[in-house]
Amino acid sequence: MQQKRYRQTQTAAPGGPRGPPGVAEKTANTVLDKQQQQQQQEQQQQQQQQQRGLRHRATHTEKATHLTAAATAAATAAATATATAAATAAATAAATAAAAVTAALAAAATGAATAAAAAAAAAATVVTAAKGGAAARTAAATATAAATTATAAAATATAAAATTAVEATTAQTAAAAATVSTAVGAAATAAAAATDCSKCAQPQKQHGLLLAASGGLCCCIACVAAAAAAAVAAAAAAAAVAAAASSISHCLYVGTLLHAAAAAAAATAAAAAAAAATTASSSSLCPSVGALDPAATATTTAATTIAAAAAAAAAAAAAAAAMFLARMRV
Repeated sequence: MQQKRYRQTQTAAPGGPRGPPGVAEKTANTVLDKQQQQQQQEQQQQQQQQQRGLRHRATHTEKATHLTAAATAAATAAATATATAAATAAATAAATAAAAVTAALAAAATGAATAAAAAAAAAATVVTAAKGGAAARTAAATATAAATTATAAAATATAAAATTAVEATTAQTAAAAATVSTAVGAAATAAAAATDCSKCAQPQKQHGLLLAASGGLCCCIACVAAAAAAAVAAAAAAAAVAAAASSISHCLYVGTLLHAAAAAAAATAAAAAAAAATTASSSSLCPSVGALDPAATATTTAATTIAAAAAAAAAAAAAAAAMFLARMRV
C-alpha cells in the first residue's frame, strides 16, 4: 500500500509548530484513498473470479468422472450380459448336439451288435443244416437273409449317426463323416455281394456224388462270412462315428482322448474285418464235405470275433459319448 507522501511535505516553520495541511495536500490524499479502494476492489474481484473458475472446473471434473464411471458400468453390464447369454446359448447347443450324437452312437452300436448276432446265428444255422434236409437248408437261407437285413439296418443306423454328427458340429467333422460314408458304402457293397449266391447254385460233384445241397451249403457259408464282414464294416463305421464325436469335442477344445479311443475301436474293427474276409475266402473253397467241420469252426470263430469287435465298438462309442458329456459339463 502506497504511503501518503504528501502528508509529509509540509514542515514546521523554523522554530515553530507544524501547521495544518494545505488544499493541495488534501486533494492528493483523497485521490490516493480512491486509488487504494479501487485496487482493493479489483484484487477482490480477481480472487472471486479465480475461486469461481476453480469451483467451475471442479464441478466439470466431478461430472465427467461420474459420467465416465456410469458409462464404464453400463458397458461392463452389457458385456457381462452378452457373454452370459452367449455362454448359455453355446452350452445349450452343445448339450443338444451331445444328446443327439449320443443317441446316434447308441443306435449305430446297437445295429452293429444286432448284425453281428444275426451273422453268428446264421453261421450256426448253416452248420446245423449240413446234416439236415430241405427244411434245414431253408432255415439256413432264412438266417442268412436275416443277417444281411441286420447288416443293412446297421449300415442305415450308422449313416444316420454320421448325418447327426455332421449336423451337430462344424465342418471339421466332415472328414470323419466322409470316412463314415465310405465305411457304410463298403458295408453295403459287402452285403450286396453276400446275397449273390447264383454262382453256387450249380451242382458240385463231391466224393463222386452230385450234391447240389453241398454246393449250396458251401455258398451259404461264404455268404455268412461275407455278411459277417459286412457287420464288421458296420462296426467300423460306428467307430468312425465315435471319431466324429471326438471331432466335436476337438472343435470345442474339450480334449483329444476320444481320438485315441475311436482309433483303437476302428483298428479293432479293421482287424476283425480282415479276419472275417480271410475266413470267408477259406470257407468258400469247401473242397469236400469233410471240410465242413473246419469251415464251421472257422465261421463260428469269425462270428465270435465279430461279436467281440461289435462289443468293443459299442463300448468305445459309449465311452466316447460319456467322456464328451462329462467334458461338456466342465
